[in-house]
Amino acid sequence: MYEDNAKVCLDEAGRHGASYAEARFLSSRTRTATSDGSTFEVQNTSEATFGVRVLADGMWGFAAGTGITKQSCRKVAARAVRIARISAEMSMRKISLIDIPTVKGEYSSNFKKNPFEVEIDEINELLKNSVKLLRNESKRIKSALGSIFAFEEKKYIATSEGSSVFQRTIGCGPSLYGIAIVNGLPQRRSYPSSRGHNISTRGYEAVEEADLLGNSERIGKELLSLINSRGCPRGTTSLIIYGDLLSSHIHETVGHPTESDRAMDTEWDFAGSTFLTPEKRGSFSFASKIVNIVADATIPGGPGSYDFDDELVSGKRVSLIKDGIFDGYQTSRETAKELGIAESSGAMRAMTGVFLPLIRMTNINLEPGDWTANELVQDTRRGILATGASLAIFDQRRRTFIFSGEIGWRIENGELKEVIKNPIYHGSSTDIWQGCDAIAKDGWRGYGTSCGKGRPHQSMRVGHYSSQARFKNMRVGEPA
Repeated sequence: MYEDNAKVCLDEAGRHGASYAEARFLSSRTRTATSDGSTFEVQNTSEATFGVRVLADGMWGFAAGTGITKQSCRKVAARAVRIARISAEMSMRKISLIDIPTVKGEYSSNFKKNPFEVEIDEINELLKNSVKLLRNESKRIKSALGSIFAFEEKKYIATSEGSSVFQRTIGCGPSLYGIAIVNGLPQRRSYPSSRGHNISTRGYEAVEEADLLGNSERIGKELLSLINSRGCPRGTTSLIIYGDLLSSHIHETVGHPTESDRAMDTEWDFAGSTFLTPEKRGSFSFASKIVNIVADATIPGGPGSYDFDDELVSGKRVSLIKDGIFDGYQTSRETAKELGIAESSGAMRAMTGVFLPLIRMTNINLEPGDWTANELVQDTRRGILATGASLAIFDQRRRTFIFSGEIGWRIENGELKEVIKNPIYHGSSTDIWQGCDAIAKDGWRGYGTSCGKGRPHQSMRVGHYSSQARFKNMRVGEPA
């Protein structure tokens, strides 16, 4: 697709003295269909971009463009080398990369039904009817919105080490939510996730399996139940978390803190640094012994799955928390070398060709346990069951947090009792994970979301797989 232009980039970078170069070309398109039950809107976007990253005099240089011609490729490559040399004059660092195998090939995500080939009228009917079913539960539901997002990404990367890979990724995801106003304040209930479209790297079959129509009435009823419910009681209790609320907690307390650029203080934007510093790896007790969390880019159809990252390191499964111990980082070729880790985790990705690759999450997953979801509730004498991520606040090192869900249920003697609005909990990251005493083995599934990082800001698709988990002695209710 872009082989000739990539060769021009690499040759020009080498001619100007780069010791290493990679050329990345990316074309993408998206489609977002949205309905409020009466109006229907479709938005389409497309773009083609490219970027060149080089090492020269021991420092990185990066430049990018949008008009892809041989002339623009030469200019961008030469600019990247100039930037690297200017950086080298201002820094004492000398960057080196861990070795990787040379790779060549073409790869594509698997899908049954291309979301761009689904008739717009079919999508309109699904969204319109789903929204109407949700709103029909009560006139007190003031608004509702259904949406489907689809994307296609074609990426070609070549490096001066002789590797070249073409990847095509197709994905999509649905979103449905309603809002009711209670005493002037909004209450929201979402499906299948409150964190936007529940994206996966699958075809339209992912939307069909989500069954918006089959879940619309339930979401409407749950939203209606929030109208007359009481707020979250304050105190200490057992807390069962599931759905996108647990995925959000995994994202913020494990995903970001195990990004190695944060551990090495080379990245702070948007999500801060981390308390999981390098000397803790392999010995720090982060969670109870039943907790195992991995970064896994190999899950078929996973929101954050891919064959190769933007350094052409193969996607892989990497342990982050093993039997409760902080075990590993998400790394690049550079940070793996600095940390003395045997190989990169394959975590370097950029939003488009005009952005510099950064260490990004893949699928950060809490491994299943030995309980069933029903057993978790039945074994709880007093507690709260919470879902639907609505709030996440944390300090700049990720030591402490405040999280809240859209809806909760009070548990008494193993049974779900009254509905609770805005179930909120808070504490330290290690306290909650060390208090995890039960994890369900059923209902393990993925939640896709976008994640912001870097400056300029980049939003990247990531995912989290989990089931239900119980945490003892949790502080709930608004902090004093």
